[in-house]
Amino acid sequence: MSDIIAKIADEYDEVPYLSSAFPSSCPEHLQGLGHLFNVPGPDVERARVLELGCSMGGNIIPFAARWPQAKVVGLDLSPTQIASGQRIVEAMGLTNIELRQMNLMDVRPALGQFDYIICHGVYSWVPADVQDTILRVCSENLAPEGLAYVSYNTYPGWKGKEILRDAMMLRGGHRATASERLAYARGMIDFLEKWAKPGSMLATALAGHAETIRNGSPHYLLHEYLEACNAPCYFKDFIAAAGKHGLGYVAESNAARMVVSHHGAEVERALLSELKDQIDIEQYLDFIQDSAFRTTILAHKAHMEKVAYAVPAAGFRGCHVAAGRSPGKPNGGEPGISVHNLIVNRILAAWPSTVPVDELIDASKREFAAHDPAEIESMVLQSLRMVFLHGALRVRRHPVVVGANEATHPRVVAGMAELVAISGGGLPQVQLFNAWHEAVSLDVVSQRLIPRLDGTRDRAELCAAMVEDAAKGVLRFTRDGVQVTDAVEIEHCVQEHVGNSLRNLRKLAILA
Repeated sequence: MSDIIAKIADEYDEVPYLSSAFPSSCPEHLQGLGHLFNVPGPDVERARVLELGCSMGGNIIPFAARWPQAKVVGLDLSPTQIASGQRIVEAMGLTNIELRQMNLMDVRPALGQFDYIICHGVYSWVPADVQDTILRVCSENLAPEGLAYVSYNTYPGWKGKEILRDAMMLRGGHRATASERLAYARGMIDFLEKWAKPGSMLATALAGHAETIRNGSPHYLLHEYLEACNAPCYFKDFIAAAGKHGLGYVAESNAARMVVSHHGAEVERALLSELKDQIDIEQYLDFIQDSAFRTTILAHKAHMEKVAYAVPAAGFRGCHVAAGRSPGKPNGGEPGISVHNLIVNRILAAWPSTVPVDELIDASKREFAAHDPAEIESMVLQSLRMVFLHGALRVRRHPVVVGANEATHPRVVAGMAELVAISGGGLPQVQLFNAWHEAVSLDVVSQRLIPRLDGTRDRAELCAAMVEDAAKGVLRFTRDGVQVTDAVEIEHCVQEHVGNSLRNLRKLAILA
């Protein structure tokens, strides 16, 4: 192991990175995007998934819990993080996930082929030879129809941040402990804010990022600004490096950032009159957007001829869609606006569950029976495309079904009860997650409630258990700053909090 790799391993052992779910990387999201861009990934139900740089497994444990017939492997250089993750996996009773301590340089085709390969928060933070290895593994170990996801820091957005990193490393990078490195580095920011020349590039960088550095969590700042390696690159250079390993560009995990028209008609005309290649177009957009981070989906080059960057509307057929916010108004007149409003209202009403697109088409045809059915179907699909390209629509090949808070015997999503139950047992903790592969934070009452939401208890039994917690002093309720001690009042508090918690858990997509 080289000195720089050993140093990176020591830094992550000293201060482990928060291990949590990243929704941009989850295989269900990648499968849905691949389908829309005409490079459909393998079905996730029995998928083989590999994560490079998995930390304690917080980004793949939720997937393994959702899909017990899938096979999941996570690799990480840090023995401390892998050992912690292995204890969590064992305590949760998961048998379809394996976490291994391994140098990525040692990965070979013998590890097996995977339908989805994920590498989040690693590529920019390792030396050049390891970056090349990541792309090699994404090629050699990717199944023929598979999709790979890699996140990385990008220019031009990181140019300003790089100045601050250099200054922070100058003062804090050589200190003996993580806490000293961070304290001295933050002190450098205070110094620079006081003395930076007004209007200089340094002053501009400080204005944009000093507050984040001053208030950011230690694990983020240490590994983002004070890591031994941090090598941003231009998007075009990353795609060129991937191309040397037989990989091509499918899409960004945040597909809305690929759309030229978001920047106005003049920008769209200027770019499209000169540029025809999608890579060139997006590199121009990175300059316009001052992009500092990308989450890129790759596939074998054999698929590149069929990639549909325009996202044909017909691709939404057979999908399941959801939206947690209003997607805006459509263009055109009646009945297009009425069709759009109908499907948007149905999607918003179903949140946080998905709605089958076929159901939206059928409902629209019934509502507008006087119109040509083929025309109505086209309107539905075009509206969905518009909402998707504006970043408001979530697309899946499998439905996401979130339980109702009024369910007689509520139950949480797979793995959540077990994860919350072990959190007080001295085990390291990965962040809690929901049905959309998002990290979530919960109040004390919800955390006490979740281990009991296994589908065997009704509302009365849940309340009785929480009253018992209050009697033991595990839970305390207050009104107007005064602790409630009266038994009847405690029962009222419990009923109120249980009801609120169940509503909140449904809103957070945690009820199954």
